[in-house]
Amino acid sequence: MARAIWQKTVTDNTGAPSNGAQVTVTIQGGGAATIFSAQSGGSARSNPFTTGSDGIARFYAERGYYNVSIFKAGSTVNFPWNNLGDKNLFDDLANTAFVASTAFAQTLLDDANAAAARNTLGLGTAAVKSVNNMGDIVVAGFTSTGIDDNANATSITISPNGKVGIGGGAGVAALSVQKDISVGGTNPIIFLSEDATSTATPTYIQRNSTTGHMDIYNDGTGSNGVIKFFTGDGSEKARITADGDLLIGKNNSNFNQKGILLTNLGVSNFTRAGNTVSLNRLLTNGTIQDFHKDGGVVGSISVTSSATSYNTSSDYRLKEDVKPIANASEKLLSLNPVDVAWKIDGTRTNTFLAHEYGEVVTDGATGVKDGMRTETYEITPADGENEAIMGEREVPDYQGIDLSKAVPLLTAALQDALKRIAILEGA
Repeated sequence: MARAIWQKTVTDNTGAPSNGAQVTVTIQGGGAATIFSAQSGGSARSNPFTTGSDGIARFYAERGYYNVSIFKAGSTVNFPWNNLGDKNLFDDLANTAFVASTAFAQTLLDDANAAAARNTLGLGTAAVKSVNNMGDIVVAGFTSTGIDDNANATSITISPNGKVGIGGGAGVAALSVQKDISVGGTNPIIFLSEDATSTATPTYIQRNSTTGHMDIYNDGTGSNGVIKFFTGDGSEKARITADGDLLIGKNNSNFNQKGILLTNLGVSNFTRAGNTVSLNRLLTNGTIQDFHKDGGVVGSISVTSSATSYNTSSDYRLKEDVKPIANASEKLLSLNPVDVAWKIDGTRTNTFLAHEYGEVVTDGATGVKDGMRTETYEITPADGENEAIMGEREVPDYQGIDLSKAVPLLTAALQDALKRIAILEGA
């Protein structure tokens, strides 16, 4: 039968290998044991024996129950050993046997209580475990090189189900912090991910150390790239889509859904059952809205305490080649004023047909006759988790007219008429 090995490194209180420690092996309940220097063969070695400069105590023995006693400088350490188990060999190379000097051992024996003994051994303050009224396990009053609690109050709480509380009891989340959180360093980041061990395709909040900005990043596309904002009642109040559109009070770009849409292309939509845009100038009279084309002002809306003016650019310094309107009366007579009914509700009005009006008052109509445009529309509405599915279709691009553009023509034609009347009356 193979012999089993017993081995430990004997050290002093400084951790250095102990040379000359006496090792005695006895049979439990009996006398001295027969021990060997090799696993098989060879003669028995001396018992007791002493350690060398490396402090290693090693021997082999047949199966049985033994006690190993190590003595050095007035201090003894005992180890019971049972080598009858399934494990044939016992080779504890990593373990050490600590044998203190006589003076150190006496100090330890003279310590009045456990706290003093822990201090002598360099173990610090004993950790105290308690259970609070929430069932949390609270560890307080210890000092270590890792997690410390040097305050009078509980600093860290670990609940039985693995939840951690800092500055108070553990809550419903995996980590509950009852005080401020400080995240420092260059470009510090807080990652939000289903897999906390991975930063692939993450959502994160970062302070950009170069610009000083706070960056919110969501690495997703389509419905997976949306950043949503909720209030206390649990309802969504705003969102930023993966394309960079901002929606307030709505969850899709459907024009008929109330709310505000600000697109990354510079389009703004305001929808509600009532007044959608209110402009309010305080204190003085003046412009309340400017209109620009390629950076230049081409019109405005101005207000006073009692009136509103809709202004289009007309400064003489913007114009050249100024001449009278030719054939004003003939042009006026070519206009075709009509009485029509609107298809949407049947109401009647006096107006012009846009394509006819534009042939006479060339800057008075927009669009072209029978024009079409591409419209984005909702195919499937949003369901709270997924974005609405949108599509495109061709719809009529209706023309419009600006009746104020006919005022110069009307004025010129009226002047022609008044001149003729004056001639006839003078005759």
